[in-house]
Amino acid sequence: MKNDYAYLDLLEHPLDDQQKKVCCSVKNAVVAAGAGSGKTQVLATRFAWLVMEFDDIRAPAVLTLTFTKKAAAEMYARIYKTLVFFSKNERVPERQRKNAARAVNEFADARIQTLDSYCGAVVRQAANRYGIRPDFTTGSADSEQNIKKIALPFVLKNLSRPCIRHFAEAGKVQEFSDSLVAKIIGDYTSLATESGRFTRSLETQKSIISDAWKKIVSDKTDGSLSDILSNALSLCAEAKSDASCKWQKNAAAVKLFSFLETEPLPDFASTVFSPEDVEASEALYEKIFPLANWVAVLSAFKPGNASAPLKAIRACTGGLQQYADELASLAVYVKEFPYIKDMCSLFDELLELVNRQKRTSGALTFKDVSDMALKILIEQKDIRNQEKAAFNKIMIDEFQDNNGRNRDLLFLLAERLDEYTEVSTDDPAAIRKALVPNIAGDTLFFVGDEKQSIYKFRGADVSVFNELKRDLARGEDEAELRMVYNYRSFPELLTSFNQIFGGFYKSGDDYVRKDGVPSLFPQIFGAPYEALYTEDTVARHVDKSTHERKAPIALDKSNIRSHFALLPYNKNDYALEKESGLVPDVQEQLAYYIAEKIVKIHEAGEPYASFVVLDRSRTHRNYLKRRLERFHIPYVIDRQIDLFADAPANDIYAFLRLCVYPSDMNAFAAFLCSPFAGLTENDVKIILATATDYRSKDFVFTPFSDDEKVSAVFAEGSIERERYIRAADFFKTHKERVLAEPLTKTLNTLWYDMGYRYETMLNRAVSLFAEQYDLLFEAARQADADGKDAAYFVDMLASQKEADRGFGNDDTGVSDISYPLEKIDAVQIMTVHKSKGLQFDHVFVLGAFDNVKNDSEEKYFFSEEAGVSLKPAEGERNYFFIKQRDENRAKDIAEFRRLIYVAATRAIKDYYFVGTYSYDKDHKHRVSDASVFDPVIAYYYPDFLDSDAAVQYSSGAPFDLERIEKKSKREIYAGSRMSEPIDAVRHRKIRDADAVFSSPDIDFIKMPEVPSKRITPSSLEKLYDDTAGTAEAADAESRSKRELYPEIDELFEKLAKENVRFGFDEFGTLVHACLENAINGFDPAEIKLASEKYMRKLSEAQRNKLSAVCEKICARFAASEYGARALRAREEGAWLKTEYAFKMCIDSYIVTGSIDLVFEDGEGTYTIVDYKTDHEIDPARYYRQQACYRKAVATLLNVPEKNVRGVLYYVRHDEFSEIPHGDFSLEDIATGL
Repeated sequence: MKNDYAYLDLLEHPLDDQQKKVCCSVKNAVVAAGAGSGKTQVLATRFAWLVMEFDDIRAPAVLTLTFTKKAAAEMYARIYKTLVFFSKNERVPERQRKNAARAVNEFADARIQTLDSYCGAVVRQAANRYGIRPDFTTGSADSEQNIKKIALPFVLKNLSRPCIRHFAEAGKVQEFSDSLVAKIIGDYTSLATESGRFTRSLETQKSIISDAWKKIVSDKTDGSLSDILSNALSLCAEAKSDASCKWQKNAAAVKLFSFLETEPLPDFASTVFSPEDVEASEALYEKIFPLANWVAVLSAFKPGNASAPLKAIRACTGGLQQYADELASLAVYVKEFPYIKDMCSLFDELLELVNRQKRTSGALTFKDVSDMALKILIEQKDIRNQEKAAFNKIMIDEFQDNNGRNRDLLFLLAERLDEYTEVSTDDPAAIRKALVPNIAGDTLFFVGDEKQSIYKFRGADVSVFNELKRDLARGEDEAELRMVYNYRSFPELLTSFNQIFGGFYKSGDDYVRKDGVPSLFPQIFGAPYEALYTEDTVARHVDKSTHERKAPIALDKSNIRSHFALLPYNKNDYALEKESGLVPDVQEQLAYYIAEKIVKIHEAGEPYASFVVLDRSRTHRNYLKRRLERFHIPYVIDRQIDLFADAPANDIYAFLRLCVYPSDMNAFAAFLCSPFAGLTENDVKIILATATDYRSKDFVFTPFSDDEKVSAVFAEGSIERERYIRAADFFKTHKERVLAEPLTKTLNTLWYDMGYRYETMLNRAVSLFAEQYDLLFEAARQADADGKDAAYFVDMLASQKEADRGFGNDDTGVSDISYPLEKIDAVQIMTVHKSKGLQFDHVFVLGAFDNVKNDSEEKYFFSEEAGVSLKPAEGERNYFFIKQRDENRAKDIAEFRRLIYVAATRAIKDYYFVGTYSYDKDHKHRVSDASVFDPVIAYYYPDFLDSDAAVQYSSGAPFDLERIEKKSKREIYAGSRMSEPIDAVRHRKIRDADAVFSSPDIDFIKMPEVPSKRITPSSLEKLYDDTAGTAEAADAESRSKRELYPEIDELFEKLAKENVRFGFDEFGTLVHACLENAINGFDPAEIKLASEKYMRKLSEAQRNKLSAVCEKICARFAASEYGARALRAREEGAWLKTEYAFKMCIDSYIVTGSIDLVFEDGEGTYTIVDYKTDHEIDPARYYRQQACYRKAVATLLNVPEKNVRGVLYYVRHDEFSEIPHGDFSLEDIATGL
């Protein structure tokens, strides 16, 4: 392989032997790519190799799927760069170089996208067949909110049903609806879920219950229930007949023997039941409960300090506890069955309502789209065959974070072209079993790392990745390929990783596994959800320049780079210390340690940008932010939490709320206290007392309604009076603007024009408030883009404010907004999940030693096999709840190990795991072994708590151990304060600036205006002189005909009088959307439905009037010459695009535009149709714009400009104007812009 495909070695970073083997694999493969092994480069190179080496593989035929949009963008850029490199390198063989150049030319049509994006494209093809709006949206917060909005009224309507009365706590109906009913529907069902899914799962549950009971009571082997009971009864009989036993003096024995006399052992065989018997719940419970109770009584026997015969009984019955618990849980399920059955029926009814609403609203979740894509490929033969034929190769990155449904979808795409496997969506296991024999042998290429699967909460199933190796194996061929050379981390870290996570020690030039050494990952296959760390996956050190594998580095105290920092912690001791008021919160201690450590390393020459602090969740982030600020450490966070914890968001929200809800006195008071007004709380109390009339029951508060009366309270010329009058002017000036202008413009005014931004620049203590504005601005931008108004935005912020205070649910979508931040040298703070794919010199991990979350408070569990399992009332436990809870906890622990692995392997130079170490009341031992690190710490540092050393290192250990010393409040909270009061700084800065700008000695240099090289085709309209007495202008006047839709102008005049922001621009957007949908095959009802989002501000009557106009426009266009041509092109499968966006270089200008409609006419000719809603027909106005469009289409499609026709469609007149051809040069005309 080393000498094969030598042109690949021309890359700036040539592939090593493992990478090259993976890259040039021709059969289906599963690639286990370890951390830092360079998988992104391998995938990019493989794409290039495929299209270069095989003449029949074109760039659009290689489907490349990633897990995130960011990864897709990176992959797209990397592949394109690689192809360009090979296409221009003369040392590449001619055939491969030509193929690379061909791929570059076709790269605009390459399919490099997320799996979600691909699924969305599949669903859009068949949306009409399933009654789904083709313009559906995916993944918005609206989809989750919609489920809750449907669930609550539904639950309230069904309050009298037995299941709700049984499972819902009194006074907590909304919580029951939101956190149980709506969440189960949202998390475990989708638009593809078949009707009756929950009720059907009961058949499976009944069979499992029946089989489990039968297995327990029918087993006769040693250690079985029957065996233990038989021995226990024999021992009881012997004890009663043994005079020396003196059982009469033992209360527990008296109670047990009395029970045995009155309650004889039930007949095991008579308690066996069939699945159908479960329906007769009450009768069956009466039948089986005595046995469960009988076993429970014997298992509870504890004679204390008793005679030997009684102790023998106890030793025997001790083994009954497991059976007692299981029998009791089975009996509880039977007792609860009527309520469970009713609840499943309720879920099925709600699922129908939710899915009906999803189809009409078009607000779908990612799960809806992925499940529907699978359903479509299973059920729609034409689409499956079309998709199969479209792709020669399929590459999937990060597949360890996907699930069985994603695998089945890809198996369908990889099905041999001459096969069509009939499968059903009802049985997921059957889909896989049926498809595996019919998969083409050279299509699929999965890349991932089972040790980095950390998205269980999104439905990821690591067992699927583990099973792929067997699914894709062909006879003797091994489907798994591996990349274990780590190019990221220092070699000392690799030695630590292998020892901590796998138990592999350095031995000579290799690694060996030592028996009895604890490690985080197992080495042999066990549960399918466990990741293995085997000899084949040990991370290897490699020379980055020669790719030569190096021997591992031996560890000692001088070169250790893995650091565990632990704060000894006893709950009782801490409570006493905290009560004394001398010791701060534990999280404050940990945050202080991290901040102090970062400062020390930074002072040694490391930039702040080389540090990252990773956490499992964002719960304790405020502690860390405060300590970093105290140490003057700049930082960037991955997502804002507690949006309303600081002033900016509250101040802006108060003003916006006052504009939208003027009668809100709380908003009025908050606005007056904010920097926008600058009044004190005492001033505001006086103002409210003066401005309100509580004696009148009809009083409605109106802000600034009696300014003279209020301002008279303050002395003439006083600062309070001046501020109040200024605040009143500010409110009255901006109120109408807030309601009419885009939200982003309002926020821009409040932040910049009012000086708030400059305060954050002046005062370091509040400088980080600027990030809250960035978040608010991005939320406002998205609201503007979605057509939301100020009232919607204020209500959304109100919901987020409640969530920040601990009320309601944090599903507004605000906290999930990401936005760019610009800090050149700053510490990064992010979750471990966000850090995937990134690397940093120094990594700090908070929460590495925490226990895995306790699921005892969960109200339900779910499994694909058995369906939903609800926690029984009154603290009882049913069989499925226990089984699913235990399995779920085991999966969580397994994923936590993987999370720790991901965190550690982000490090280039070193990492610090920071957390607490709980000890018992004797200050000796760990309280529990719930932390995955406990066995590892105990093995290498058994006397950690007894040592006085601040930092310990045990010979042969893969990490050192630092005891974090407790700090007092005085030490932690004492910090830097500004040597100069902030008011003094402000006045000094203003005074200095005034002196500079008023100085006659300073010459201000005026920078020359540099013309922009970025334009849009529509901006060329500005060059049109409509006042010139040209023939075109005269012609336009003569063609000013009677319009077909006079009701439009009448409606707009009425809306203008009502101050409703909907005019000619909004009408143009609406018409364009309707015509686009009409061309794409929407029927009139679907067009009307899709148009509603553009008319949210209008009344129903106004919407109906505009919809009727749009329907007429669409009908007339369809009946026209060019409309008929376009529809025919779509039906015949010819090339056709609506809203065709492009960005390209024309005559040294970067031109960005969007063409309303362009389609192939046949024989290499194309037609552009541009919709115009103008009053007058004046085609000359658009000559330059259309010439630009024509040049763009000709360039993109590689056809002569003469083959591209440009046509204007004036919708108000139902007339077309063809644009003549002519010479066009942006260089000549754009200077006038």
